[in-house]
Amino acid sequence: MFILLLVVAVLQIILFFKLWRMTNEVHDFWKSQAPSVPNDCTKLEFMRLSAVTGNMDFVRKEFLTHFYYSVKKAFEDSVNGHYEDVKETDKDGKDVIIRKFISNKDECLTRSIQPFKDKLEQQLKKIGEELPERIQQMETYRDFYSVVLKEDIE
Repeated sequence: MFILLLVVAVLQIILFFKLWRMTNEVHDFWKSQAPSVPNDCTKLEFMRLSAVTGNMDFVRKEFLTHFYYSVKKAFEDSVNGHYEDVKETDKDGKDVIIRKFISNKDECLTRSIQPFKDKLEQQLKKIGEELPERIQQMETYRDFYSVVLKEDIE
C-alpha cells in the first residue's frame, strides 16, 4: 500500500511540473504571436509598420475597430444632446430667445453613417481590401446598431 501511495505521489509531482512547463510554453506562444509595439512607436506608426511588413490583417482589424468606435461615439454624442437657442414668443407677445436642450434618440437613429463608411472604404482601398458587405448594407445608426446587436434598439 505504501509503495502505491509513493508511486501516485511521484506521478502527481511529475504531472505538476509538466503542466507548469506547458503553461509557460502556451504563454510564450501567444506572446510571440501578438504584434509587439515598440515603446517609442505610436499606434499610427505601428499600423504603417504593419502595412509595410505585410501584416494586413492587423491593419484591417484596426481600421474596422476605428470605424466601430467612431460611429458609436458620434451616435452617443448626438443622443446626449446639445443646447440650442430657440426664438419663442412669451405671454406678452415679445420675442425671447430661450436656451433649450435638444435630444431626440429616434431622430438620431435615422441619421446617415455614410461619411464613416466613405472614410473606411478609402482606408481599406489603401491596403487592397473591399468594404465588408455588412457595412455596405448599413445606411443609418439604426442599421449599425441592429447589425452589431442583432436587434433593433428602441
